[in-house]
Amino acid sequence: MTTATWRLVSSTLLFDLDNTLVDRDAAMEGFARQWCVSEEVRATLLESDASGQGCRASFAKLLDEHVPRKGAWTPERVAMSIACQVTPHAAVCNMLGRLSGRYRLGLISNGGSASQREKLRRSGVSEFFSVVCISGESGFPKPAPQMFEQALAQLGSVPADALFVGDSLRCDIRGATAVGIRTCWIDPQRRTHSEADLVVANVLELEQALIGREAA
Repeated sequence: MTTATWRLVSSTLLFDLDNTLVDRDAAMEGFARQWCVSEEVRATLLESDASGQGCRASFAKLLDEHVPRKGAWTPERVAMSIACQVTPHAAVCNMLGRLSGRYRLGLISNGGSASQREKLRRSGVSEFFSVVCISGESGFPKPAPQMFEQALAQLGSVPADALFVGDSLRCDIRGATAVGIRTCWIDPQRRTHSEADLVVANVLELEQALIGREAA
């Protein structure tokens, strides 16, 4: 965690989805294993995917070249196929269940409506969120302020009362900070970063970090 001395007084927790609450990279690995015929092709696809940050159209074109199937690979078909590889994580669900008794929980995710809703369904986390904002439904992808403002408004909260938890410095941390929301960066290496108020290696460390900050 960071060494900042601030004390957390929060009533609202906002979460990213991919590689925060669900292991999107593992889902991508599962997709690659399902469709790839060689290690070389698999490596090429994983590099192009770039943990979900790569160009979706270019990725679909690579699939058409290396993994032909009936009907062209479209970005939407790719996204849904990856979503179908998501599996539930009992510890994450248990933690969200505990947190939902203490905080208002909201989710803000970039991606298409169908694929992100499928991830929510398969992961089992959707029941813990009273507000879910998806860029494919709102038209405002993170780091646009509208996504954060929409979630806060629906939760009846304000930026000063919220903490955003996500893995992307650009989309999550900088986007939330720009509207006055404190942030928790998910970084497996636990690198201290001036733009994040907290840093944890994975989301399961969040609960203890919150307890520590509330008691500070």
